[in-house]
Amino acid sequence: MYNLVFIDIIKSFLHFPVWWYSSGLAESYFKLKTRLKYRWEVLGVGIWLKYWFVPMYGQRDFTGRAISIFMRTINIIIRSFLFLIVALFYLFLMVVKIILPILIGFLLVNQLIFI
Repeated sequence: MYNLVFIDIIKSFLHFPVWWYSSGLAESYFKLKTRLKYRWEVLGVGIWLKYWFVPMYGQRDFTGRAISIFMRTINIIIRSFLFLIVALFYLFLMVVKIILPILIGFLLVNQLIFI
């Protein structure tokens, strides 16, 4: 009985890196993609781009169009910058997820060598 538990623990320990860098990483990628799509929709950058040259409040004179284009351009720049920050943060988390087990393994081996 105890022998089977020990074998199961060893198998789980050896299977962890395979899972982490295959299906675990793929699952994280799809979650990242879903979160980025959600952030894109929340910030509404696509909608701002779609209606970039449509006059605001129905004012079709030159001044109304100029103010509309200016305000929408500022909005698009700010919202795109915010999306870029969020995307870089998610990318950083993904890189940390990839590197962290290797770093922890290296530090553990380093500690065991110098004991």
